[in-house]
Amino acid sequence: MKRTKEQVEIIYQEYLKGIQQKVLDKKYNTDTNYLFKKHNLKCRTISESIIKFRNSCIKLNYDFKNINNEYEAYIVGLFLADGHVGNGQLGLFLKKSDVELIQQIKDYFSKNIKLQITKTTAGFVVSSKQVCENAIKLGILQKKTNKSFTIPEINDNLIKHLIRGYFDGDGSIFKCNNKYLKSNICSPTIDILENFQQILKNNNIESTINKENRIGKPQIILGRTYLATMDMYRLYIRKKDELKKLYYFLYKDCNICLERKKKVFEDNFYMLTKLK
Repeated sequence: MKRTKEQVEIIYQEYLKGIQQKVLDKKYNTDTNYLFKKHNLKCRTISESIIKFRNSCIKLNYDFKNINNEYEAYIVGLFLADGHVGNGQLGLFLKKSDVELIQQIKDYFSKNIKLQITKTTAGFVVSSKQVCENAIKLGILQKKTNKSFTIPEINDNLIKHLIRGYFDGDGSIFKCNNKYLKSNICSPTIDILENFQQILKNNNIESTINKENRIGKPQIILGRTYLATMDMYRLYIRKKDELKKLYYFLYKDCNICLERKKKVFEDNFYMLTKLK
């Protein structure tokens, strides 16, 4: 059946909206692949089709366009630390033991997104070009990189939630010799740590920033060993009274966090009561 350019354009516009070619083939009794090529109209690759089809099926509740509340500030912070973006997909994977938090964040985007669990990790992927573009504007990068990034624009009352999210991704709290606690937050660039340091200072929390030379050294990430391709900066909070203030800064009135890190603080809080 010969079709006019106007008829082909109608079919192609439906295709651009995300309708699969096989659906259009049946609807219009045609071969869209042949039809589009004949009229020099670009077809999606298989991976692009999968992403487009997923986008048309799943309605997202959050798109990274703004940061409006505690949950969104926390999610952005966690993605700044551990998220990745590329090829129209935004992903977040943590340790398998953190599946409860991953589930909570995934459901904030959409309960229809598939939860992906392996032997060592739990995570999910959001397939949306627009969400990826919004995330990149906030500073979320493709992979760990030495590209400079800082805190995105955010209301002052939400900053601590963003820092808690980043801390849960790239921060740590740990015991040394069963005698005292230490805490740090790391980043491949110093910029965002300087942002954090100033905010902590504004809340009367002392910290220091050091550079860790680690290029070529083995690093364990989610159970796998890699050779580091860049150095690392670390913001340290060491003193007992500063760690107490950090705990209250991060967790007072919080509704979302990585419970295992909060628990390290709380299980060893007695160490912080013996001030010098």
